[in-house]
Parts: sequence; structure tokens; C-alpha cells
Amino acid sequence: MFDKIFEFIASIWEWLIPWVVLDEYEAGVVLQLGKYRRTIGPGFWFICPFGIDKVKYDTVVRQTSYLDVQSLTSKDGKNVTISGIVVFTISDIKKFLLEIDDGETDMTNIVYGIITDTVENTDWKDIRGQQFNTTVNWVCGDECIEYCGVEILAIKWSDKATSRNLRLWND
Repeated sequence: MFDKIFEFIASIWEWLIPWVVLDEYEAGVVLQLGKYRRTIGPGFWFICPFGIDKVKYDTVVRQTSYLDVQSLTSKDGKNVTISGIVVFTISDIKKFLLEIDDGETDMTNIVYGIITDTVENTDWKDIRGQQFNTTVNWVCGDECIEYCGVEILAIKWSDKATSRNLRLWND
């Protein structure tokens, strides 16, 4: 009972506060009656209370996102498993928060697709080389900055190996 009363009072209080404070590692956008008004960075910002202004924000400093293992076939027919870690930063907070549904998920999906395309068009011996790394980083960087406002700083490989594909069936 007291929890619900406290939640109600907190939501009203939050609705009345005419300011927002973003930390040094954050950036955000102000929506006024649902429409984009401005981008804000770290610091103290006045906003219209009573739900007129709404602030959406996210962390914009260097972050990492783990890529699950992908089982792929290289151009020369080798079965390859590959996984990595994407090092990124949000460079366009408006695009990241307002122009796509889920920025980090969209970024990782773009990276998965580019890795798949690149592996399928590259021989195994070249996948192990530096040119493969450079190509994937460059293409992912271009696509992610354009599509979701994310700057790819690096893709680090946690695993690159040939493997046997095993298929399991349950009857």
C-alpha cells in the first residue's frame, strides 16, 4: 500500500520539476509535446514542467557490445565461427534516440550482417589477416554512423576459427 502511495507521489513530483541534470557521460534530446526541440549535453537544463517537455538521454562515452558467435561459410567453403566485441560511442544522440527503434540492437544487427557478407565473400586465409579486420571496421563504421548515429571505434575479435557444423534434431 505504502509503495503505491510513494510511487504516486514520486511520479507527481517528477512531473512538476522544471529542470533536468545530465551527467558528464550523457547527452539527450528534449521533446516538447512529443516533438523534437533541442539536443542537450551534460549539465543543468531548464525544461517546461507538467509533462510539456520530456527528456530522453543515453550514455555517449565509449562502450562495448558483445557479439554472439556466428557460424558462417567462407568463400572457399570453410565452416567458420567468429565472434567479437564492438567498441563504439554515440555520436548523434538525436538519430540514436529518435530516428530508430533501439540504437544498440540496430548497431549490432548491422555489424552481424556486414560480418556475414564479408566472411561469405572472403577466403579463410584472408579472414585471418589484417585486411579482413580493416574492411569490416571500415564498412561497419560507415553504415552505423549513417543509419543509427553510432561511431564504431573498433571491432575486436574474441574468436575466429574453422569449425565443423553439427546439426541436432529432436524427434
